[in-house]
Amino acid sequence: MPKRTTNTWKHREVKLNKILGLCNYRNKTIYIDPRQNPAEFQDTLIHENLHRLFPELTERQVRKAADMLSGVLWDYGYRLVPACKTLPTEAKKRATRKVRK
Repeated sequence: MPKRTTNTWKHREVKLNKILGLCNYRNKTIYIDPRQNPAEFQDTLIHENLHRLFPELTERQVRKAADMLSGVLWDYGYRLVPACKTLPTEAKKRATRKVRK
């Protein structure tokens, strides 16, 4: 089960029943079901982090904001890329190559 931290909050990918994500304030952990397609996963990740950042918002407000934000990011080509500690040599070269005008 991959675990990522954001300040004092943790993000965990776990199989959930009947829900796609959960924001647990008590243990400062966001749970995301990894069995979603990339667009749904991105939306759920944003949705649960909105709950974390703005606990006063209603579920409807969070859903509306998450759908809008994830839609804009998706339209601009932002995609979830699996995390890795080291990039292969060729990928490092491409990632650090300067853009020429």
